[in-house]
Amino acid sequence: MPRFRMANPQTQGLAGIARLFQVFTGTAAPACVDVDRWGTMNEDERIAQHSSSADMTRIAIEHNCALAPDTKNR
Repeated sequence: MPRFRMANPQTQGLAGIARLFQVFTGTAAPACVDVDRWGTMNEDERIAQHSSSADMTRIAIEHNCALAPDTKNR
């Protein structure tokens, strides 16, 4: 039975080149900056921004962001 292999669009074409450049230069993706900013907010401020701890974790995983140690247990 033949396999159908899905390609990750974030690693293809210009997006892949941009991500590779970000890795080498240490530039953060905009989503990672948002996750970092949400991590400094308290729960009420996050609710006002329509974000939750689950959203932070999901976005950090999707964009390979490094979570600060104090935001992992929130």
